[in-house]
Amino acid sequence: SYAQYFSLLVPFLIVGALELRPRLPILVIFVTAYIVPGVWAVRHLVSYEPVLRPSLTSIRNVSSRIDATSHPGERILSSWPGYVIGTRAWALPDYTNQFAPVAAAKISTSAARSYHVAAESELEWRIRERRVRVVVDRNWVTSPPFVHWERALRAARYRLVARVQTAAIYTRR
Repeated sequence: SYAQYFSLLVPFLIVGALELRPRLPILVIFVTAYIVPGVWAVRHLVSYEPVLRPSLTSIRNVSSRIDATSHPGERILSSWPGYVIGTRAWALPDYTNQFAPVAAAKISTSAARSYHVAAESELEWRIRERRVRVVVDRNWVTSPPFVHWERALRAARYRLVARVQTAAIYTRR
């Protein structure tokens, strides 16, 4: 959450520091306690591969291909549910956020079901069992578990129908 919400927290920290007017040593301790873990997390827990930096045009192109490939109201498996926004398709109800597998990995299986967050193994099972007709594969997650659906897609005989920059769209044969 540090990397994602950094810009939200910093203004409040600055205002709080100005209001409290702490002595310099206390201010240094608080700033260090905030920055050091954040820098460590960004360096060790976050991946910044080029594959994680798409263009707005590529996102729109993927959404257009989803519309061309899917049926109105069809549930599809998209490694980033944002691709589904503005299309006629729907994201899976337990995979409306690409961080669902990250959350599911940190809680029990029953809690994951209760909170409607799919584990990575559940998503791979759905591919292997051909439970969805359309799959959009691209790594959007910056912390483990990372999406690795290639083997499951091959094993279930999905066919690549489009590649839009870093996203690959598959359908069942």
